[in-house]
Amino acid sequence: MKRNSKAYAVTLSAIACSVATIALTVGSYFRIALAAGYVLAAFAIMVPLSEDMYKGATLAYIGACILAFFSGGGILWNLLPFALFFGLHPIINRLQVRFHWNKWLLLIVKIVWFDVVLYLIWRFTLGGTSYEIIDTYILPVIAIGGSLLCYAYDYAMFSCQKVIYNLVRKIGK
Repeated sequence: MKRNSKAYAVTLSAIACSVATIALTVGSYFRIALAAGYVLAAFAIMVPLSEDMYKGATLAYIGACILAFFSGGGILWNLLPFALFFGLHPIINRLQVRFHWNKWLLLIVKIVWFDVVLYLIWRFTLGGTSYEIIDTYILPVIAIGGSLLCYAYDYAMFSCQKVIYNLVRKIGK
């Protein structure tokens, strides 16, 4: 089988979409598994990226968002973090490596992006708590805690991407 054939690209993208959809759906039904669902779905998006199939990865991301929305009970708020950050992050990381973008400058962009997503989630899903101190200091908490979390997540995802890329290449041979 030729590795870069259209059938191979469709197969990898379909596998990525189905695994991401299952991970997000299970996370939607079992809230305790939601964060793990985001990470597993992000790993799934890395599968077509391992062969530089950006179109396939993007379609897998979009398909997983749509299918998980309908199969997860239509709870948009559960999918919002994946749709706004976790699903796009592997694609941005792969583009960063391919085009040799400045890793420190892009890290700052990713941190700001992650903090904005955290704020939007706070504002529209969790905001307005009965604890005034939390509402008062949420921006510094997001800015500091979110930035540290994004840095650790970005580092971990780069490491995982290398492992996944090597596994897919070995399987494809």
